[in-house]
Amino acid sequence: MRTAPERGFSLIELLVVVAIIAILAAVGLFAYNVYISSSRDGVTSNRLETIDRTIDNDLVSIRNDLQTRSAAARDDLNKTRSRSAAFVRNIVTP
Repeated sequence: MRTAPERGFSLIELLVVVAIIAILAAVGLFAYNVYISSSRDGVTSNRLETIDRTIDNDLVSIRNDLQTRSAAARDDLNKTRSRSAAFVRNIVTP
């Protein structure tokens, strides 16, 4: 009597396939984590560069504003000194 050929996969064959899929998944997850990490680093780096540029621009603006105010304050001080000197001269000289 002839026996019918076996159908399906053996347990060993299924285990081998599952092991291969697990190895591929582990490698894929590792690569994905590296990709996500480098992406976050890039975003953080861009944000820090933007903050750095903003601070530099603000410092330049503040420095220019202070120089302008200093020049105006110096002019006001010189005008006040001139007026004071003229006032004192008028009082001292009859």
